[in-house]
Order: sequence, then structure tokens, then C-alpha cells
Amino acid sequence: MSDRSAPPWWFLLCLPPLAFALVFTAFSPALDAEFLEWEDVQGIAQNQELRQEGLAGLEWRFTTTLMGHYQPLSWWSLSLDIAGAPDGELGPEQAARFHRTNLLLHALAAIAFGLLAERLLRAAFAGPSSSGTCTSVLTISKACALSPKRARAVSAELSASRRMPRRQDSRRSADKRSDRSAPAPRTNRARRRACARACTAGS
Repeated sequence: MSDRSAPPWWFLLCLPPLAFALVFTAFSPALDAEFLEWEDVQGIAQNQELRQEGLAGLEWRFTTTLMGHYQPLSWWSLSLDIAGAPDGELGPEQAARFHRTNLLLHALAAIAFGLLAERLLRAAFAGPSSSGTCTSVLTISKACALSPKRARAVSAELSASRRMPRRQDSRRSADKRSDRSAPAPRTNRARRRACARACTAGS
């Protein structure tokens, strides 16, 4: 394999451990989290369809639009995670295996992103990648691994997430109470009538 068709050896050596170290360091608190109350409980913990095997399970994964999503590969991955779990609704102690899979897939995605970026840059410059190019790709891969936009997709549940709906509900209730207690704004016609009555009373 020539230098033109392969990245430098040190790039291939550094990219995988860097991606895994960053992902598991940043998202390791998710391993202690439970199922997210918004959608994980319905889609995973209480979803007995994930336990189907054989043709029935295959048909369900590739035809279902449960919760409005068509994601056969995701359902397949979740089915592998749920294999061997006790019957009935899954509890918090079973959530860790799903979080571990999320972290593993995210780290692999960061590695694939880095390899693709290096290959595209090598093709664009029509020559072997320089040290500066590979260093830049490692930096981009690090940003991909640590992107805050991936936090919910990777960790699926954080301790603060479980409290967020209640905080929002309390704010909505407070807003409703304040709206009820606030006087209704006067329209222009009501203002003109009030001014007319005041002028009549003064005269």
C-alpha cells in the first residue's frame, strides 16, 4: 500500500484511543443513569416487542413506526441489548447496558468520521496527508466526539433531565396563575369610553 492511498501510521494509531478516551470520559456519568422518562420508558423499558425473535421480530423492526420513528437498525440494536434481560418492565439496573452501547457506537462514529475526513482531504489535495492535515483531522474528530449537540443522543438520560419536565410544568403553572391575576388589557374602544366618562364627570 503506497503512501498515497493510506494515512500515516501514527494517525491510525492515535485516532481510536483518542476517540474512546474522550467519549467515555465525557459521557461516563450516563452509565449510572436510568431510563429517560420522556421516551425511553415507553420505547425500551415497557416495549415487549423488542423481545420478539425470528421472523416476527425481523418484521416488527423493519415495519414499525412506534412513537413516530422508522429506525429498524436502532430497534435491532436495542433488541440485542435487551437480550437476556429479565421478563417484564426493565428497571434502572438494566439501563447501563443500553448506555454502554450508546457510548461505544458514538466512539466508533467519531473514528469513522476522522477516517472519512482524512480520506477526503487526501483526495482533495491529490497527495499523501501531511502532519498538519492529520493533526487537524484529529482535532475535528475530537470536536465530533465531544459535541454538546450529541449529549442527549449519546447519554439518552442525565440526572437533570428527569427533573426538567417538572420544572417546566411548574413554570407553566406559575405563568398561568400570573396570567389569571393580571388585569385584562384595555382595548382602544374601552379607553375612549373611560375618557368620555371621566370628561362627563368632570364637567
